[in-house]
Parts: sequence; C-alpha cells; structure tokens
Amino acid sequence: MSGGGEQSSYQGESITEKLREFFNGPIISAGGYNRESENQTIEKDTADLIAYGRFAISNPDLAERFAQKAELNPYDRSTFYGGTAKGYTDYPTL
Repeated sequence: MSGGGEQSSYQGESITEKLREFFNGPIISAGGYNRESENQTIEKDTADLIAYGRFAISNPDLAERFAQKAELNPYDRSTFYGGTAKGYTDYPTL
C-alpha cells in the first residue's frame, strides 16, 4: 500500500483509502502530493488533510503558489540533511 503521492510507483489501493474504511477520525496523508492530487484526495474524502515535506522545503510560499496555481520549484534531494543552508533557504519565491 502507498500513501498515494506522485513519487510512488505502486498502482494499487492507497493506505489512506483502506484506512478510511474502518477509521472515522481525521486522517492526514503525506507522500509526494501536488495540488491536483491533494484536491482529488480531499474531494474523495480519502483524507482530511495533506502534509507536505519536500515541496514545502522547495517552495517557502507553497500556499500562495497553490492559490495562484503557479508552478512549483523542484526540490533537490542531494541537499536534504546536508548540514548547510543550501536547499533550505535559497529556493525562489513568487
């Protein structure tokens, strides 16, 4: 099973879809979502909230980008946990 994000190559049922079958509380899902897949997941009532990690790092203005339907900055995995500011404070904003 997968969280449902774009980075997954799994083509079956997402874990959040399965979880919703027997859990009626709030569900937060994460894992490679973009604006479109987030909206689909919320509309299908598969999850109540989507958490962002990689795209939140590479888009310090993520909420504004979603509001404006703007392109997202790609993230650079090679800078994750690198010990410097590169990749954490140098991504451009709108």
